[in-house]
Amino acid sequence: MTEFNLDQTGRHSRIKLDGVDITSAVRGLTISVDVNRIMRVELDLRIDSVEITSLAEQGSTMLVNIPDDVVTTLELLGWIKTDRRIYSISQVEGDFG
Repeated sequence: MTEFNLDQTGRHSRIKLDGVDITSAVRGLTISVDVNRIMRVELDLRIDSVEITSLAEQGSTMLVNIPDDVVTTLELLGWIKTDRRIYSISQVEGDFG
């Protein structure tokens, strides 16, 4: 289980996952709490640009620029780095036209 810490001092916030400060990788967050359920934390990560090439074709490529601090955050959350800055994700399906 991932340990999540949120610290607010004056106007400054700090966000930590498993003791690692991920504040610079996060644009914002939402915390949902419901009685008798585990708290849910949604992180809005700083992924600044997306480049999509020929997505309508079979076997097309989608490139996402992910800053290093966001890569670290994703790894803390369980993403697996398979190659330099390339991650395993499920196949994207849908209408992109």
